Amino acid sequence: MADYPLGTLIITNTRFAGNVAPVNGGGVYAAGALEVSAAQFISNAAQFGGGLYHGYSTAPVVNSLFARNAALAGDGLALYLGSPGSVEIIHTTIAAPILQSGSAIAVAAGDVSITDTLIASHTFGISNTGGTVNENYTLFDGVIAPRAGSVGAGANSFTGTALFVNPAADDYHLALGSAAIDAGINAEVATDFEGTLRPFGPGFDIGFDEWRAPLRTYLPKVWR
Repeated sequence: MADYPLGTLIITNTRFAGNVAPVNGGGVYAAGALEVSAAQFISNAAQFGGGLYHGYSTAPVVNSLFARNAALAGDGLALYLGSPGSVEIIHTTIAAPILQSGSAIAVAAGDVSITDTLIASHTFGISNTGGTVNENYTLFDGVIAPRAGSVGAGANSFTGTALFVNPAADDYHLALGSAAIDAGINAEVATDFEGTLRPFGPGFDIGFDEWRAPLRTYLPKVWR
């Protein structure tokens, strides 16, 4: 297990990869207030909350990636939210190269809001067993059941093709043609996980990455 803090934990520009916990929180077990921004949780494992387990107080999770995390109990492969407080998940990408068996996000308590988030390749997207959950502007790609339990489905959520650059190599940047491009809403997040301004183009992109056109180099003509 990477962390077990009892106080406030602030995680910024941090990568948790290949960690294993015997019970909860393969990447991080947060027992207090939590702030996550521009973090990556990759290939972590636990019984519950393969990437992140949050058990108390508030927790904004912004511009973050959860990829190839595992929960042996099948609940919350990416995130297990058991806090009685409020949790916001904004501009976050949860994905894997192949279908993962279990729920990407599991909510057991609290008030959870999910916005501009991309969930791909999980049998269940968002599972609620004991909290209040509302989501909107969510893109589901290759998710068998987007919602389980009582989940307030946003009118602007949809199923489409995420079109990542190279998920087999954990590259979850958006490729040109992704359904996530310009499909989000202004959630007052000014940049993406690597500092690209939001929005690039006419609208905000769903997920942790804001797609931008590749830079081109123009060479002057040589006259003979």
